[in-house]
Amino acid sequence: MKTKITLIITFILAQCLCHSQLIDVDHCVSASNLLQSGTVSVIDHPVLNGDPDSKVVLQKIRLEDNGIEINNPGSISLGYDSALQRWVIFDEDNSQLVVNACYNIIRVGDGKDYAFEVKCDAASIDPAFPNSCTIDYPEINDDSNSRCIYSSVRDLDNVINDLDIDLYYNYLSPGSWILWTLTSATLPVNANFNLICNPPGMIYYEHYSDFSNIDRVITSVTVFSLWTILTHPLLDNNPNAKIFVSHRREPSTDFFLDSHSVKYNSITGFWQIHWELETLTSSDLIFPTNRFWNVFIVDDSLSTNETTLSSTTIHPNPSNDVFNLESEKPITEVTLYNLLGQELQTIYGNGRQNFQIDLTNYHAGQYLAKVKLDNNIETVRLVKN
Repeated sequence: MKTKITLIITFILAQCLCHSQLIDVDHCVSASNLLQSGTVSVIDHPVLNGDPDSKVVLQKIRLEDNGIEINNPGSISLGYDSALQRWVIFDEDNSQLVVNACYNIIRVGDGKDYAFEVKCDAASIDPAFPNSCTIDYPEINDDSNSRCIYSSVRDLDNVINDLDIDLYYNYLSPGSWILWTLTSATLPVNANFNLICNPPGMIYYEHYSDFSNIDRVITSVTVFSLWTILTHPLLDNNPNAKIFVSHRREPSTDFFLDSHSVKYNSITGFWQIHWELETLTSSDLIFPTNRFWNVFIVDDSLSTNETTLSSTTIHPNPSNDVFNLESEKPITEVTLYNLLGQELQTIYGNGRQNFQIDLTNYHAGQYLAKVKLDNNIETVRLVKN
C-alpha cells in the first residue's frame, strides 16, 4: 500500500512539473507529417500530445541547404486537432507548407499567469478600428514594460486568420496592449491568439534595427535575403540557441506588418531577423530601420545553482559578491554582461585555471559571464544576491 501511494504521489508531482514548465520544442515539416494536401503539418511531441489547454507559440526558422534558403513566407497558425490529439501547423493561405521548413515552439502549461489566450471578439474589436484588438489581462494592463511573444491559433471556432499582426502599446490612460493589422483590413471576429508575456525561463532584451545592423543579398527577383543582425552573448557563435522575436511598434516608429523569420549565419556567427518576402518589387528594398524588436532567448541551458560547464565550475552561485572559477583548461578571459547584452568588464585570466569574479560593486541581479578557454567559449548566468 505504501509503495502504491508513493507511486501515485510521484506521478502527480511529475504531472505538475510537466504542466508548470516552459518547454521548447523543435519541429520541421516533412512528407511524413503533412496532411490535407500539404497545408497542415502534425507536431508529434510527448509534451504537447493530448494537451489542448497548453499555451503554444511558434517562431519561423530560416535555414540554408546547399546555398538555397528554406523558409515559409506564408501566414502560419497553430491549432489543436482533437481527433489526432496533436497540435498542428496550418498554412492560413491554404498553400502547401514548405517541406524542411522548421519552427521553434514554446509551450506553457495551462493556468500560468504569464500565458494568455486572446479572443478578438465583438467586445475587444473597436468598431471604429476593425483592424485592432484590445488585450485585456490585469497582468499586462497599464504596463508598457511588458514584453510578449504571440501566435495566431485556431481554436474551436476554427477562424482562419491570414493577416500579419503587430503588437503595440496604447499609452492613453489606462494603457493597454493592442494587436493590430493593416488599416485597410478587418480582423476576423473570434480570431484567436496565444500570448506569452514576461516569461520566466527566458532572457529577453530589445533590439533596434538601424543602418548599422541591416544587410541584404539580392541575386534575382526570387532569390534574396533582407535582415537585421542580432548581437547578444547568449546568441553570438551559438547555432543551438532557441530564440523568438516579435516586433513592437512605438509612437515614434511604424508598424512591421509582414512575416519574419530568424536565421543563424554560420559564416559570421550571428543570428539574424529576416524579412519574409515572396517576390521583390524593387531592387531598392532594405530591411526596415527604426524598428523595435523583442528578442527572447530560452534559458534552459543556464543554471542559478552551482554551475558546472563542460570544463569549468563556478561556485557559489548565487553569491553575495565573489564567484570562484575553477577550470580544467587555461582561462584566457572572462567577459561580464548584463542581461541586455551590454558589456560591463573583461577579466583576463592569463592562463590561470583558478580565479575570481568580484561583483561587490554591482547591484543585486543576474549577469552573464562569457568564459573563453583556448578556442572555446562557454556562457554561464551569475546571480548576485
